Amino acid sequence: MTNAFPLPFIDGVLDAVARHEIYSFLDGFSDYNQVRMHPNYQEKTTFVTEWGVFVATAMMFGLKTTLVTFQRAIEDFADHIPTFMQVFLDDFVVYSKRTDHFKHLQLCLEKCRQGR
Repeated sequence: MTNAFPLPFIDGVLDAVARHEIYSFLDGFSDYNQVRMHPNYQEKTTFVTEWGVFVATAMMFGLKTTLVTFQRAIEDFADHIPTFMQVFLDDFVVYSKRTDHFKHLQLCLEKCRQGR
């Protein structure tokens, strides 16, 4: 099976942002935990602790497809990439000229709020 959503190369991300005046770095760590698991797959995440048996209802680190699933969700930002935004793993970089930066940040944050 081929990976239709490969992770970007970090050197490509750095090259894209290197020539701009201002940057904002946003950490999307908590976004991983907001990707809902399909109910049919929840039982495959079963784990046992001293407090009981649990299943994951949201994507968590350590699952084989977590990064690919998150990268697929990043497709929602396709109209911003590579114009003024890059994404590497769970980190977002918004870059631009000083005059446009707040507008670009606002567009990015609005898209984050919309969710999936």
